[in-house]
Amino acid sequence: MSKSNVNRKGNYLGLSMAMGLVIGGAIGLLLNNLVLFAGGGLVLGLAIGTALDRNRKSTDA
Repeated sequence: MSKSNVNRKGNYLGLSMAMGLVIGGAIGLLLNNLVLFAGGGLVLGLAIGTALDRNRKSTDA
């Protein structure tokens, strides 16, 4: 695995974690439970990042 592939993987995970926190935070604000839904958003973000990374690996092969 080259250094550029490692950087891309980190970018996908970081971007998706940030997106998950924003989405989770917005849902949490709507339901008045920010801490619970921000944590759920982080898990959602990790799942999105993993899916993007797997998709990228399958297209690179």
